[in-house]
Amino acid sequence: MCSLIQQNRELAHPGYCVGSCNSTSGTVCGANGISYSSTCSAESKMIYVDYLEACRPPTNSLLSQGIFCGDGVTCQELPPNCPGIKVPGMCCPVCGAVLSLLPSQVLVTINEMYLTRDKITVSSLCRRLNKLLSLSECVVLCTPGLYGGVTGIVHSTLSKPTWVQIEACNNEAIRIETMVRRRHVRIETDLILSTVIGVEIETVNVTLGNSSPPRVGGVFGVQIFIIFLLLLQFC
Repeated sequence: MCSLIQQNRELAHPGYCVGSCNSTSGTVCGANGISYSSTCSAESKMIYVDYLEACRPPTNSLLSQGIFCGDGVTCQELPPNCPGIKVPGMCCPVCGAVLSLLPSQVLVTINEMYLTRDKITVSSLCRRLNKLLSLSECVVLCTPGLYGGVTGIVHSTLSKPTWVQIEACNNEAIRIETMVRRRHVRIETDLILSTVIGVEIETVNVTLGNSSPPRVGGVFGVQIFIIFLLLLQFC
């Protein structure tokens, strides 16, 4: 705060600076069920925004039906080429890949007691996941999952991503899932990421107009591969 005052700046939101968020969105509901003053405030804590208004407390009648929110919540607008994925415990669909992570509570306790002074939280785990990304146009935002797990949503930072950009973030999520499942050295040597012992992934299906994105395959794909091999011989 002293540094802000010295530079004659105003505080936009608490936490880390977030460059691609909307600081004037008004109160939003995080996927963790906590209201934040703006999208920036939620994303600075690495929390995905569920809907664009203050969180509504679920009623007993809704909970008895397995529903966590009532009708009429203001969801974020999804790109027209993205049908979205419904995440358990959230009201609105998300346009991104969903990583379901299961940290070992035993490893978390051991690491907190003997290896690090910092408490391992959903936000700290999410920050480490973001360091695994290779594309700056993708981001991982998280929320507490079911049964002690953590849900990470890998999506584009752009407000209107193309299907190519959505697919790129899908591939980033697949790469992270592979690293965790195969115990990559970057996972094993990280005090926080090494506590994750299980992972599942669901990628979002994108469309191009009324059809799916074109994929290289079949006879056409084989022809391209043969041409590529022939070109290598003359290089």
